[in-house]
Amino acid sequence: MFYTLMMSIFIANIGNAGTVYEIPVEQLDYTIETIDGFARLSMSEASAPFQPGAPELPAVAFTYLLPQRKRIKQVEILEVEWERIPGDFYIYPKQQEIAIFDARVFTDPEQSIYDSDNAFPSEVVVSVHSGN
Repeated sequence: MFYTLMMSIFIANIGNAGTVYEIPVEQLDYTIETIDGFARLSMSEASAPFQPGAPELPAVAFTYLLPQRKRIKQVEILEVEWERIPGDFYIYPKQQEIAIFDARVFTDPEQSIYDSDNAFPSEVVVSVHSGN
């Protein structure tokens, strides 16, 4: 099953009480198509950061500009809202990256992930970088 996510984060700046950013995930458009029995989720401007054989789930990066001379001290997720997308899906596995002229060989699903009852990925990933 797929879920969509709505999220707010709190970024504490050194010298500030902090700033709250709403992550605009509700504005993301996606399509789900069926390829050889797999459901493949596609989004513009997304990457698939997981290893080959893992579910090919898109990740989207949001970048926020902080005031001059401010650095991130901490990030705290304030609110997360999940919405289930109805249906059962067997997610297309991420494929091995190859050179343009190499022959593509299908990368099978990683059974330890696909056979597990655990959510994948196990948690929402928040990455933080402050500075140029």
